[in-house]
Amino acid sequence: MKRTILLIAIALTGCCKQEPENVQRMEELLHGDWYGVEVTNHLIAQGLWDTLHPHSITDLIGTFDTLIGTFVVDSLGETLDSADLVIDSDSVITVNGAVNAIDWSFDRQLINDFGQPVLQQLEANWNGNQKFKILRITEDELWLYFDDVIPVTIAGFTADMELRHTQYWQR
Repeated sequence: MKRTILLIAIALTGCCKQEPENVQRMEELLHGDWYGVEVTNHLIAQGLWDTLHPHSITDLIGTFDTLIGTFVVDSLGETLDSADLVIDSDSVITVNGAVNAIDWSFDRQLINDFGQPVLQQLEANWNGNQKFKILRITEDELWLYFDDVIPVTIAGFTADMELRHTQYWQR
């Protein structure tokens, strides 16, 4: 009888999926409200053109709910974007469905006339799904990064535009 109970207990504990401790800690740190500091976008068309655009996002609050798997960006009480959040590992998260991210992560006033069509093409091709590397996460700082290549066509010319994107948030 004791042997049967022991085997059942082992079987039950084996079927319960437990996240590794480092992933649990990252989820605890990530969960909650983060206040925007800065977004930096580096757009590169190899050998043709590049531009670096850091800008303030102090009016934004990013809420990561690791319990239900959501990410919401809010500005002064208005929801700008919402998406599904997937924890891939202790250093990678995926945001799915942040379709308005181009609007809140670029300051259009900083982009010159040549860059405006590039931004419009990026926006048209953006699917809102992005895998972020967590560069740094502490109790009070969060640095997220991704890079992606997006084909851009302007006046019949097509180039692969590389977007290097960094977000800096604080508690």
